[in-house]
Amino acid sequence: MTLPPGLIAAIVVVVIIAVLLFLGFIYYYRRKKNEDEVCAKLFDKYAFKYRSTAAGSEMIANYPEVTTNFVQTAVPGQQFTSRELDGEEADSSGKPSMYRPLNPEDFDPRMYSADYEEKSSTSSTGKRPPQVIFSVEFDEECTILKIRVMEAKHLRLSADAGPSDVYCTVSVKPGNVEKKTKAKRSFDPNFNEMFSFNISRTELERATIELGFFVFEQTSRDELLGYVHQRLAEIDLSQGKIDLWRRITMARPESSEMQVNHGDLLLRLGYLPSAEKLTVVLLKARNLQQISDGEESKLPDPYIRVAILHDGNLLKKKKTSTKRKTSNPIYNQAINFAIPLDVLPQIEIQLYIVHDSGVKIQRGSRKETIGYLEIGQHATGDEYDHWVDLLSNKPQARWHRLAKWGADDALTTDQP
Repeated sequence: MTLPPGLIAAIVVVVIIAVLLFLGFIYYYRRKKNEDEVCAKLFDKYAFKYRSTAAGSEMIANYPEVTTNFVQTAVPGQQFTSRELDGEEADSSGKPSMYRPLNPEDFDPRMYSADYEEKSSTSSTGKRPPQVIFSVEFDEECTILKIRVMEAKHLRLSADAGPSDVYCTVSVKPGNVEKKTKAKRSFDPNFNEMFSFNISRTELERATIELGFFVFEQTSRDELLGYVHQRLAEIDLSQGKIDLWRRITMARPESSEMQVNHGDLLLRLGYLPSAEKLTVVLLKARNLQQISDGEESKLPDPYIRVAILHDGNLLKKKKTSTKRKTSNPIYNQAINFAIPLDVLPQIEIQLYIVHDSGVKIQRGSRKETIGYLEIGQHATGDEYDHWVDLLSNKPQARWHRLAKWGADDALTTDQP
């Protein structure tokens, strides 16, 4: 009897599958047997042994000594500065720095237990060390420095601090305008924003990246949380984009002059080129210090004196009206100065908040100055940025922290 061709083909396929399954089983069985033999040899070599002690017998592992050679090399794509390679960036907790090559002598196994992490991973103020992750890349063809601020961690000033809007300012000093991220309502903000700065290759050697972290305040000057300064000369930008993880230096009231509260001043600057007129709009002041009157303190009677200097020489000075018995005066007063356009870049604007004692003072006598502020080409921080806004014809209101005016430098009627 002749089988149909279709049935013959089916039988052939079944036979082939059966043969393949049989061969696969044989292969698996032999491989499993070899693995069992290897495991048995390892067990015999490292078998647990029993050792007699005063407390009885205990089981110990028969592990041979293992020696390891550690080589201090950088991870591909990671850059180390000379300070980091010397170990100066070590963590304050005593753990090895994540920025420099590992050294086995730096490790203490106790550091990596759960109990140690719970006790030691936080600082003495009860919070983890604040950090920021950002990347730097230099486009040599277009002479553009690209800085991407990715995220920051543990920016909380105190354990009971509530939710706040936090933003980051980015600048390349000297000479570049400050830029800032969008505010994030978190003390662990994820910014992920890119900023570009025009800078030549020769300027990189003396340039510094400055990152500032602030809490946005609607009714007063934004509060500085911390900052990072990174010199570009310390990193190698020839290898493309570099990712950096840096500790944030927190601004603490006991160690930072910026936190000493001598008051704040809100003002706006503008310049009209066609009329060559400089306008200083004095809006309001906040948290001015009280005036000592014998053994008592009283609210000041403040007015603002504005002085324009050129090469250290007084050009003009004007003052606002006096507000009585208040530490939070509101002025809303504009003061105009005729300043030639070619002279504008060389001037300095000095502002003094002065207590009006109401007593006629002889010429050369001292007046009690509550706070002082200077805006110009030699200023720093927000004062310098406001100066750049003026020269860029971008009038906007800014809060400024007033500096202390020392007793030896007290304002006289001969001074501005």
